[in-house]
Amino acid sequence: IRASRDGFMSSSQVKPGSLITAQQTLLTTLYSSDPMWVNFSISEDRFLELQKTLKHPPGDRPDTAPPFHIRLADGTDYALTGKLNFIDATIDQKSGTLQVRVSVPNPDRILRPGLFVRVIVAAFENPSAIRVPQQAVQELQGLKSVFVVGAGDKAEPRQIVASYRLGNDWVVDSGLNPGDRVVIEGIGKIRPGAPVKPVVTAVVDSHPGTGPPPAAPKKKG
Repeated sequence: IRASRDGFMSSSQVKPGSLITAQQTLLTTLYSSDPMWVNFSISEDRFLELQKTLKHPPGDRPDTAPPFHIRLADGTDYALTGKLNFIDATIDQKSGTLQVRVSVPNPDRILRPGLFVRVIVAAFENPSAIRVPQQAVQELQGLKSVFVVGAGDKAEPRQIVASYRLGNDWVVDSGLNPGDRVVIEGIGKIRPGAPVKPVVTAVVDSHPGTGPPPAAPKKKG
């Protein structure tokens, strides 16, 4: 017996020579492998935000919708972007969310059925957002903080809110202002009030259009 299409096959439920009956015996389960569907939910306000970016009504011409980026469970970004495939017609009254589905190319079969991923919607990215290198951010008991260069070139701790990463950067929701100078080297040794020697360096933007990094993101203490 040959399958009608390619995909992922689960373990066989029968052995060669076993008696099988049509419509009764399950041989195995075949899952499509390329493309893969990623299902997730968005809140009502996020849906309205997404809808403003669509050139056509939801569900119509999904190929013109903004791209959807996929982040794997290990924190790495999937190389290929997804396209809008489906938006549910109604909002769940209990959760206030709407089901969305994107189609993601999977030629190398990296994605598997049941795999949990994180979806980053390009339409939600803030072009004026502040980004800092991941190495500059310290995390303790769920709170994130960085050191900024304050008056007299002394290190000052600053708590930030950063909800997601893009590449090797954290996108900062609050806690930093444009022009703040962030310490990115010697984080483990620096202490509040310690003098630092600012050294400004260029930062390569691996995600164009996702917002500028701090004005002077690299400092040596």
